[in-house]
Amino acid sequence: MIIVFGGTFNPPTKAHLNIINGLIKLYKPVKFFCIPVGNHYNKPSIVSFEHRIAMLNLLNKESLMPMQILDIEKDPPFLGTYHALATIQDQNPNEEVFFVLGTDHLKTINTWINVKKLLKEFKFIVVRRKNYSLDFSYLKQNHCQYEVFDFDSDIASTKIRNNPVKFQEDVIPAIYQYIQKNKLYGGNDDV
Repeated sequence: MIIVFGGTFNPPTKAHLNIINGLIKLYKPVKFFCIPVGNHYNKPSIVSFEHRIAMLNLLNKESLMPMQILDIEKDPPFLGTYHALATIQDQNPNEEVFFVLGTDHLKTINTWINVKKLLKEFKFIVVRRKNYSLDFSYLKQNHCQYEVFDFDSDIASTKIRNNPVKFQEDVIPAIYQYIQKNKLYGGNDDV
C-alpha cells in the first residue's frame, strides 16, 4: 500500500504531522508521498513552492517513516490529481495507491480533472474532522472505494499565516524558526 497526501502545506502544521503519523501507524504503508500544490494554485497568501518544500522537509524529520516529497506540481500546467496518482501507480505497479482527501474537498471533488477515472481507479482515505458536514454521495454514486480516518484538531494553517508568533505551538519548532528567518506570513512581530 502507498499513501499519497496532497495539499498546500502552507505551512505544514502539527495537524499535518499527526495525520501523517496516524495514517502510518494505522495502515503501515510501504511508501508515503506528500505532494504540495504548485505556485499556480489559486489560494490567497500562498508562499512559494520552494518554501513549502523546505518546510515539508523539516516536517519529514518528525515523521514515523521517511516521506517522499514530490515536486510534480511545481511547474504548470497542472495536470490534476489523477495524473499524479497514475504516475505513482506506474512506478509502483504492485502496490495499491490510496489518496488522502480532506473532508472539505468532498464538496468540490466533482470539479477535479479526470474525476471519474480518479474515483474509479484509486482508493481514498477521507480525513473526517469534527464540525465538517460529510456527504459521501458523490463518491458512492461513482463507486469509489474509500475509508474514513477520524481526526480532530483546532490547528489551522490560516491561523499560523495570520499570526505565526501567537500560534507558533501549532508548528514544529524547526518550521517556526524557518518562518521567522524567512519572514513568511503576516504578524511576525505580533504576540
